[in-house]
Amino acid sequence: MGRGQKETEQLKSCHLFASLAQFERGLIRERTRAGLQERGRRGGRQAVVIPEKLVKARKHPAAGLTVREAAARVKIGKTALYEALKAISLEFDCVAP
Repeated sequence: MGRGQKETEQLKSCHLFASLAQFERGLIRERTRAGLQERGRRGGRQAVVIPEKLVKARKHPAAGLTVREAAARVKIGKTALYEALKAISLEFDCVAP
């Protein structure tokens, strides 16, 4: 057996183990989703900016506060508040005629 054949066999076995690992990862993902659905859950992080906090936070800049101060008053991060406000403005842009 030549050197080229050894490298080819090593490469083949490496690909085999990689494909098995990928298959196993898919099985884990399916089982996790099935378990979450069985319990009535979605998975992922809970939303930081809930609608009630967003309504309160939108009133603060209108009263003269900065976004940072408004975020601090409703106890959320300024980046999360900026993202929520941007998402709302995009929704309204899509709805407008």
